Amino acid sequence: DSIEQFLLQEIMEQTPEARVEVKVGHIDSRLKLKRCESDMVHRLAYGSVHQPKVTVQTTCGSQPWKLNVVAQILRYSPALQLKVSVNKGERLTPEHFSLVEIDVSKMPRFYRDVEQLGAVVAHQNLLPGQVLTPAMVRPEKLVKKGERIRIQVSEPGFTLSGVGVSLSDGAYGESIQVKNLQSNRIVEATVVEPRGVEIKL
Repeated sequence: DSIEQFLLQEIMEQTPEARVEVKVGHIDSRLKLKRCESDMVHRLAYGSVHQPKVTVQTTCGSQPWKLNVVAQILRYSPALQLKVSVNKGERLTPEHFSLVEIDVSKMPRFYRDVEQLGAVVAHQNLLPGQVLTPAMVRPEKLVKKGERIRIQVSEPGFTLSGVGVSLSDGAYGESIQVKNLQSNRIVEATVVEPRGVEIKL
């Protein structure tokens, strides 16, 4: 039990978002170890708590023995699973998903919630039951080349808006060139919303 508690504490400090189970391996019954009358000390002898298997070295302060014990670490996390089919290029919304719990060791890259997902479209045709991974999506283009857009210029204390034309497509957070229709200047701006960019001074 003390080995299990040691590993759970180590793991939860580094991956608090996951539900964790620890399965400690059996100790060979043929070993004749004297009862430890003091607190046992544990340390990771091999592997890290990010791996599915680790070796914990246990020592006893009151007895001159050491013991290596193998433990299996199982991590479970909420993940977005598709409820319906989604066509390539279709925008993904919260209505497309349900939350399921998955074994993280079998799928290291996935989305835990729709906030983490952001504004994306399907990179391929998707089927019900699939757990969404980054390879299945691409950022949605909020600004299209040649369309009129709102340009917002901001700095601490004031905000100024104008109208321009996008010179390229752009997804949220991307930097693109836009032409200010009032000054005819071409400037660099960041996509922040559909048909909207921002310039920070």
